[in-house]
Amino acid sequence: MAKKMSAIVLAAVMSVTLLAGCGSKGTDTAAPADSSAAQTTENQGSTDAGTAGEEGLIPITFSRAQDSLMETDIFARMEGASYEDNLWTDLIAERLGYDVKYLWIASSADLQTQKFNAAMAAGTIPDIVCVNKTDLKQLVEAGLVVDLKPYFDEYASDFVKDLIAAGGDAAIQACTYDGVQYGIPYVDCDIETAQMLWLRQDWMDELGLKAPETLDELKSILKAFQDHAGSGGTGLALSSDIYGNNFDIKGWCNAYGAYPKYWIDDGSGNLVYGSTTPEMKEALGMGRDDAYYNSGVLLMALGRWRRERVLTRLLDFYGAHAGRLFACDQDTINGALRGQIRTLPPKYNFFTNYRYFRYDTLYGLCRAYEEVGREAFAEAKRYPVVLHYLGDERPWIAGNRNHYRKLYETYLDRTPWKGTPKQTGKELYMFLWWGLNKATLLCPGLRLWISRRFGMKVIDARKKS
Repeated sequence: MAKKMSAIVLAAVMSVTLLAGCGSKGTDTAAPADSSAAQTTENQGSTDAGTAGEEGLIPITFSRAQDSLMETDIFARMEGASYEDNLWTDLIAERLGYDVKYLWIASSADLQTQKFNAAMAAGTIPDIVCVNKTDLKQLVEAGLVVDLKPYFDEYASDFVKDLIAAGGDAAIQACTYDGVQYGIPYVDCDIETAQMLWLRQDWMDELGLKAPETLDELKSILKAFQDHAGSGGTGLALSSDIYGNNFDIKGWCNAYGAYPKYWIDDGSGNLVYGSTTPEMKEALGMGRDDAYYNSGVLLMALGRWRRERVLTRLLDFYGAHAGRLFACDQDTINGALRGQIRTLPPKYNFFTNYRYFRYDTLYGLCRAYEEVGREAFAEAKRYPVVLHYLGDERPWIAGNRNHYRKLYETYLDRTPWKGTPKQTGKELYMFLWWGLNKATLLCPGLRLWISRRFGMKVIDARKKS
């Protein structure tokens, strides 16, 4: 909301026919250094957009796709609220003097894109709209936008200028065509992503509570909220953006010194992935050395599972953490069923990577391996019963040298998928992975160092590709 508001504030000091800002264009969501707010050459909004709006307000037009979550989670709780009439449009009218109107509100993102393309072809685009580079090029060639730089230089606040400057030259270049700046780049900043905890002040007042200063005080407040409301409401939200309703667990984790999805210094100059630190266990309600169970092989007492409505508990846990978990299935199982899980001997869920690790190495990483035991670990290495092909060295990838690949191929040949070609293109990577496994046996600390320095970066890069 703050980024969008910054653009609207800038538009407020311009003339009626020279407006700039950021609206919504369906699935073309604005991205750093790739999208911008285009400025129209004339007001081509609703039928009365060229005249003063209600109570002398200046009409300003947008377009957007419907947002079911906004309608059900926000508008439904505000009497008479709509896209054009809500707390935020009231604030824009009061503070900036603009009457927010929508040329259209499409029933889907695809239809929104179609409508925008048709409007662009007809030269009847909204006053404010977010565009990508392709759309910007078309708008420029159609003569529907003008040079925004003189107005940006004169009227943009120092905050907006600093925010955009932090994005480097690429930010401005994203909205520049043939050397002319036609929009305001849409950029992100850490200030807006800082996690916050929101508590209901009306409940605080009713219960005579003050703002918490420690985690223990916060837990006491949440217990009081639970007793006060039962299941009749929500007293805590974790978010940096109430408007967007994007509640986030990271703010809670930060209080424990856990920083999920971030690379952090472990205090000795090494980078570690914040989602996998002992502090993250604590944030999930687990002790640093509590066992963390893999979901590869699960034996479930289905009768008890159904009687105790375990599925509902799992879904509630996942929902409460807003889907912001590192490994959704495993984090949910470990968090929701903490203290109710028993450990299978490792031979029944033997990670093939375990072949390259010594027991002492794993025990040094987490004392929970004491529950596994040295003898059981050694037995699993010698006589595994159920193999769990963990890591990158999967036997269905061409060039892999997995110690257990022949077993995989033997059983594959007994299935209808016999003869299925292996995945190609990673032969060199598989060779390097095999070398890493061998090096691990000789120097156990090497793998840990490489994992901390590079491992999760590689995984994240794959997720983004």
